[in-house]
Amino acid sequence: MAHHLRPTEGAPSNDHSASPSMSSPKTSAEDFASCTASSGKSTRQVATRKTAPMDAWIALALNTSTVCRDTQIPFTPNQSAVRSKVPKLPGSERPSTASPKGTDASSRDHASGDGTDSSGMPTTAKIPGAVLNALILSISFDCTASAFHKSGHAEASVQNNPWMGQPLSNASATHLWPSTTNFRSMWRVFLSLKLRMNKMSFRVGMVCCLTRTARCVMASALLGMTVAPWSLMAQDTPLVWSAKWEVIQPEDSASQMGSEAWRSLLSSAMILRPPQRILGLPLQHTISRIVGKWKAAYENGEAAPRGSASAFDQLALEQSRRLFESRMLRMGHLDAQVRFDTTMSGNRVNLIMVLKPGSRVRCGNIQIEGEGSGLTTKALTQIEQDWTTWSGKWLDLDGIDRARTATSSRLQEKGWYGLLSDHLLLSIDTTQSRSAGTADLSLRVLPRNLAGLISPHRKGTIKQVEVEWKDARASNVVDTLYNGIRWVVPEDRDIRPIAQHITIRPGDRFNPAEIAETRQLLRSLPIVEGVELGVVALPDSTGNKVWPLQLKATLNPSPKKLMRINGGLTSRQGPGGEVKFALSDLDFRHRMERLSIDMQAGLETVTPYLDNTGGGAIELDPWLNSRVLAAGIQYSANRIIPFGSDRFPKSNRPESRLALAIRDENRPKFSRTYLQVALIEQFVENPAKGSRIELRPLEITLTASRIEPRFAQELQDLGSGILTSTFASRALFATGASWWFQPKPRAAKSALSIHVEFEAAGNLFHAIDPRAPEATTVPIPTLFGSNSPVEVARYTRWVVDVRWGWAPMKRTGLHAKAFIGTAASTIPGAAVPFEKQFYVGGPNSLRGWRAMGLGPGQSDPSLQGVRGDIRIEANVEGRHYINDWIQLALFVDAGNIWMTRPEAERPRAHFVTSRFLEDLGVSAGGGVRLDFGYFLLRCDFGKAIRQPGAVSPTSERWRIHPAVSLPF
Repeated sequence: MAHHLRPTEGAPSNDHSASPSMSSPKTSAEDFASCTASSGKSTRQVATRKTAPMDAWIALALNTSTVCRDTQIPFTPNQSAVRSKVPKLPGSERPSTASPKGTDASSRDHASGDGTDSSGMPTTAKIPGAVLNALILSISFDCTASAFHKSGHAEASVQNNPWMGQPLSNASATHLWPSTTNFRSMWRVFLSLKLRMNKMSFRVGMVCCLTRTARCVMASALLGMTVAPWSLMAQDTPLVWSAKWEVIQPEDSASQMGSEAWRSLLSSAMILRPPQRILGLPLQHTISRIVGKWKAAYENGEAAPRGSASAFDQLALEQSRRLFESRMLRMGHLDAQVRFDTTMSGNRVNLIMVLKPGSRVRCGNIQIEGEGSGLTTKALTQIEQDWTTWSGKWLDLDGIDRARTATSSRLQEKGWYGLLSDHLLLSIDTTQSRSAGTADLSLRVLPRNLAGLISPHRKGTIKQVEVEWKDARASNVVDTLYNGIRWVVPEDRDIRPIAQHITIRPGDRFNPAEIAETRQLLRSLPIVEGVELGVVALPDSTGNKVWPLQLKATLNPSPKKLMRINGGLTSRQGPGGEVKFALSDLDFRHRMERLSIDMQAGLETVTPYLDNTGGGAIELDPWLNSRVLAAGIQYSANRIIPFGSDRFPKSNRPESRLALAIRDENRPKFSRTYLQVALIEQFVENPAKGSRIELRPLEITLTASRIEPRFAQELQDLGSGILTSTFASRALFATGASWWFQPKPRAAKSALSIHVEFEAAGNLFHAIDPRAPEATTVPIPTLFGSNSPVEVARYTRWVVDVRWGWAPMKRTGLHAKAFIGTAASTIPGAAVPFEKQFYVGGPNSLRGWRAMGLGPGQSDPSLQGVRGDIRIEANVEGRHYINDWIQLALFVDAGNIWMTRPEAERPRAHFVTSRFLEDLGVSAGGGVRLDFGYFLLRCDFGKAIRQPGAVSPTSERWRIHPAVSLPF
């Protein structure tokens, strides 16, 4: 851009000679005075400024001060002064103190005292890149400076060098475009400046790294960029670098597959493989070369590391070609041909695999032959019906092999002992494959061949069952008969629990599935370490059509005493952890009964009661603010007390547990201690449908509460007697029952599970005690050492939990949960005990709120942070595995809690049917899960999108819920 300085009317001007290059400007004292008044700077500063070209200041956009109107353009500038005006980059001298060569202190720029130099620039260049950009953008090849006469009109215009500020000696006398010679000269200067700026930018980037580690990382990256290509170029061994698939299909072929389909079918048979590429780069191969894995595998004759290029081998290439033809032949392409072509590019081999599958053959007539096999006509007819379905299908030898195995398995389930898939001989007639395109199949059932003795097949029947307890420490071993089973066990061993797990009895038909089930049941016993199960044929001289068989099971016992120390993560209301210590006797009284002593210590994250700061607060929720200590002793047996182990059928798997436990919980604002005695009995009601029942005929719980004074004052200020009674010490005399319905899930179909729970407390006790329910107390010593009366609670509690899952694809599924729970106290003015109430929010509920962060109903925020008597909740979640262990999820949650009785202090906290939809809260979000097989870690992000009362949430905060295992 051309900058012209025109003097105003009446301004003094200097005379110029005929040659502008030889002229020298002159300035009078008045000029100095007027310039000083105009710029506000000292006379010394103005004199110093005149040593530098004014045109350079304007062209480089470095001068932000006012230019004196009387200042003239010097035609013989000090070039070093121009360079000193350009701000230097960090690490060099400051612009205000730069001293050019050949100048003294009198010719330097001095700071103006306000943080800038005489040109108006800061004393230190803060952003070097911005200055360099301004330098490039301000340079123009058409930059002129005009000399003016006293009259004020321009008489001549000459071309000036924009970097030096002096006129070009060989420039044309016009103000138009400069000459070609000057253009090339300026272009060379421009390229030189650009190269210098690039070098300076690289040095600044290396020096301005914050730490030495950052500089090492940058240097390592540059070294890797240099070494990686060198390592590939230094490879001497020929490598398989690419593979191209070509398929030549016949015109009359009905079964045509593209190159991608053939590639997916035959790639596993490829011995030589090209490197795997990420964004077109063989990164895995490069890494293997650098770390030496590829070289070690090549020298040891092993396969190339995963993702790396294979070394070219002609023999391996021929083996791959034959494998290709073999697989294509088994798929029914009887005339398949495979040709491998190679091209070389240096040490890289490019493979071209040309496939000519030819016409595919279909299955024709199916013929079943069973003469001399011993199979009945009914069995042969069933085989023929199963194999007739192959007629007209494509010939697939792998599928036919699977069909042979399935046929032999079905025959064994019918009792045909010893009939294997090897006894089913398949013959294929391909004489008409080219003319008719079909191949006839012939399946022949071969007879038994025992040591060269040919005999027909016969069904088998279990005649003898023997169980041996192989214990080397046993001194007295007895041989007894119980339930038709021969037992070889120690004298003090109770065999009834073991007999409960044997599903086969003498006289049963031979069935491999039942034998496998018996083996699995025996292995599940805690006192059994290993099971050896075998079936042998007994000698038979009668020639009957049924083989007599013997089933023998050998049990290897495991150690009786067991000590375990387990640690784990929990996520009830928030992240937590616990440690458990257990000492167990797995064979108590030698009856396979278990007696264990358990101790537990843990830290949990819970929401403080009546804490309403979590709804829209910015501060983080408390972590690990609760301590739990527990200890107990438990006795369990595989029977229903008081009945014996043989009273219920073996398929019901009965189990009884009698437990005594004490638990102390130190929660924020209060503490509770539990002393519980319980009898729990469960059994499988219907094994086929997964129906299981649990009975709790006896459950006695004593609770003692300790409330902090400040929390007691908060409860008193609220004036809610029902809420205060939640934390009262109670005595619970309860009974209950639970039912689970969980059938076995089917592949690619929906799965359903239902859990129904019922519990009632105090009804029988209050029926016996003549006092009123609200006055019923029992004088039980509390844990504080005082003999104070404890109120007997009376309530009824119902829970229905329905879960559904649908997985149409292996890695993708849709899951849902519906939960309905209610608990109501029948004592006027008293609430259900604290541990029997419900809450929503947290990692396993409505994930847009923290635990107890919503409800009851449309309660005022000051009354939130409590539990309720009714809970209704629904969750829908879509899950997708992006690989074998990372799962992504999207979810929507809806629900709330309510109270069963209205209160004046909380008018909209109780449940009203007409207000049900209005009271629901809705949240949505997503999550990431890491599935390690034996446990799962997840982190869900939820946000409230609808508050109770059909209003939008007041907080835009996303809640983060780290947790263990799936939410449902």
